[in-house]
Amino acid sequence: MRVIRARSWRVGLNDSGVIAPLCISRQRLLAALASGVLALAATASSAAVVDISGGNVTLDQLIGNSFIVDDKEFDILGFTTTDSNVIQASNVTVAPFNAGLSGIGFDLNPMVGSTSIADVYDDDDESTDDPSSDDSGVNASFSLNYTVSILPADFAAGLRISDAHLTLDASVMSHGEDDDDHDGDVDSDDDNGSANITVVETYTGVGLNQILAVSLDDDSNGQFDQNIFLNNVQSTLEVVKVVDLFAIGGENDDGDHDDDASIEIGFIRQAFSQTIIPEPASLALFGLGGLTVLRRRR
Repeated sequence: MRVIRARSWRVGLNDSGVIAPLCISRQRLLAALASGVLALAATASSAAVVDISGGNVTLDQLIGNSFIVDDKEFDILGFTTTDSNVIQASNVTVAPFNAGLSGIGFDLNPMVGSTSIADVYDDDDESTDDPSSDDSGVNASFSLNYTVSILPADFAAGLRISDAHLTLDASVMSHGEDDDDHDGDVDSDDDNGSANITVVETYTGVGLNQILAVSLDDDSNGQFDQNIFLNNVQSTLEVVKVVDLFAIGGENDDGDHDDDASIEIGFIRQAFSQTIIPEPASLALFGLGGLTVLRRRR
């Protein structure tokens, strides 16, 4: 009897330039496979699940990592800002939010130093008409990219993400002056300031691309909610959140920003609700039950 030993092969060129199989030793193959497994393990281990239950974790600690709130895991993929003097990841704290069936997610609390985003763009109310002493205001934005996924055990139980909820707690104010240009009259030269905050979120998934937005203009104060039902339920959803900030004091005929404008953000809340998708076996039983009823009626 002739015994044929199994070998692993790859294709190469021999000395005559003809394609021929080249033998790879089992040891080399196993070593290569082991290296690949170790590389994958190293990549996976570089991401960590961070505990945010204390509400004092900043966004820069979460980039490239994830956190869990109840039955959902959030993976923070990236953060960008157009003006680090206004907002940066290290000044945004993240806290869990859990309202059960009404939504599970997290709060973003943007901070500047020890206070919320709040700037009064006016250094020259009643003193002099020197534009050089007046702040120029703010026109900045930041974006957050992340995914939200149903945890494996809950996925197996049939849970899927069905809708999204956005809440903005903020104050946007701009105040008029009685006499911006200090001429003793309230006239067309006395312009009011302007302020606005807009949050736009884009949701993408399997057969899904939807947008949800909330915007506050001058002299708005409180909590503002927007909700959306997803066109298709999802096990994993990718979200891009863009926050635009604009505030500038009123300008008179001398170019002075003699009017106050401010933006204060309490929190930006993102939550997701879920629904239960019946298992195929359950649907099959339901169908069999329907057939039984029909047979009895016949």
